[in-house]
Amino acid sequence: MPEKFKIWFLYFTLFITGAVILVIEIAGTRVLAPFYGSTIFVWSSLITVTLAALAAGYVTGGFIADKRPDGRWFYALIFAGGASALALIKISQPVLIFSDQFGIRWGAFVAALALFALPLFLLSTTGPFVIRLLAREREHAGHVSGIVFGVSTAGSLAGALLAGFYLIPNFFIENIFIAAASIVMGAAFVGFLLERGSRTLASIFAVLLLLGVVIPAYPGTVADGTSVLHESPSFYGTIQIIERGGIRCMSISSFTQTCIKISNSQQVLPYVGLIETLLSDLENGRMLVIGLGGGVMARDMAGQFDAIDVVEIDQKVYDAAKEYFGYRDADPSITTHIADGRAFVRKYDAEPYTAVVLDIFAGSNLVPHFFTKEAFESMREVLAPNGVLVINTIGRPYGRGSELPRSVLRTLAAVFPYTGIISTENIKEDPEKFGNLIFVASASPKEFPVNQEFAVVYDKNEIADAALLTDARNLTKALRLSVYEEAQQFHRNFLGTL
Repeated sequence: MPEKFKIWFLYFTLFITGAVILVIEIAGTRVLAPFYGSTIFVWSSLITVTLAALAAGYVTGGFIADKRPDGRWFYALIFAGGASALALIKISQPVLIFSDQFGIRWGAFVAALALFALPLFLLSTTGPFVIRLLAREREHAGHVSGIVFGVSTAGSLAGALLAGFYLIPNFFIENIFIAAASIVMGAAFVGFLLERGSRTLASIFAVLLLLGVVIPAYPGTVADGTSVLHESPSFYGTIQIIERGGIRCMSISSFTQTCIKISNSQQVLPYVGLIETLLSDLENGRMLVIGLGGGVMARDMAGQFDAIDVVEIDQKVYDAAKEYFGYRDADPSITTHIADGRAFVRKYDAEPYTAVVLDIFAGSNLVPHFFTKEAFESMREVLAPNGVLVINTIGRPYGRGSELPRSVLRTLAAVFPYTGIISTENIKEDPEKFGNLIFVASASPKEFPVNQEFAVVYDKNEIADAALLTDARNLTKALRLSVYEEAQQFHRNFLGTL
């Protein structure tokens, strides 16, 4: 085999491993999402584990390369890295279940460490190894090092773009890992043969690659009586349609978005009925719903308003709503827009809305850029003078985690003169009851047909001490963390899945 071809194949393998390292890091966020969402702990854990593994891999790769400057060792290490990635992703469910006992902060780190440290460590040995194999003469070391770092970084760039812009929105995470690991293992296998590696060891490599591809992954757990009708990846999370006990639900990243009774398609989640009650006295005019889910709210209120605009950022959610929840916008009063809600509001210049409903989550997280003073100002601009803004959130009105609703209320009050919060739970019986919290805001006084046992009332000092949320200082995610884990567990239990 010509020496020049072997050198080019070394660089090709280096490019592939650089790409796979970034695919593992970015796709790893979706592996952890069902348990830990897209919190700062997930990203910090993955970045920490990645950097630590890379540092250890660089040192170890250089040490082994000096002791064993042989291409067969180089390809064997890469094959081991791909094999470990393939094996670990297939057992990710029990690893995540084990890590859950450590809580949202350390659980994410434990899971990231257990799942990704070994493959990242092994794959990162490539750079110093290639430098040692190719820089035979001292005066060429700088030139070779520059090429090696450039090729590896180019691979990482390609992997980052491929993962974020194409793979994750269109393929299941398990399949992405299987494909990435198989490609790097296949390249290592070919390289091992080029270096005249042992035929026995090459046969073992081939068998391991075959077994890794064909052995099924450890399945996620589904409670008895629960069935998953549909599952699809998208830019914004994994969409599932789940049936249990005569109820059909849409779940996005393990968080319930919409539930209906299969027998009559009536909505089940109490917050939808509460919002419909709050808006029952409003008639005619236009309504804006930001966040489609299964489309139940727009469907139920179509006869009450002259026109309803629904804004949903994810085309796949819209498709699932039509197929599994009977959502149709053929009704001339309903128009669906696939767009970011805040951008839609900012550009809107038609007839003002009588009601705006904000019902948008990223998994069980609120979407931060919708909860700032600037966002609320944009919403007020598209409301009629007597219009009402209604916002759905989830949390606890008093006690642990109540910092967020107080901050949202203070921020709303900075824009609207009339504001309030209503819970779906009887908070007179249990002030710290976890459930949906519905915010209402208007430029004119309103009376809503709501029982006072469900009204949340703060004194002026509690509101004054709360943080004002702005685009420049948005604490939404940080304030949400104290109840995030409870929200995740609540919805996992409700859906009967992990």
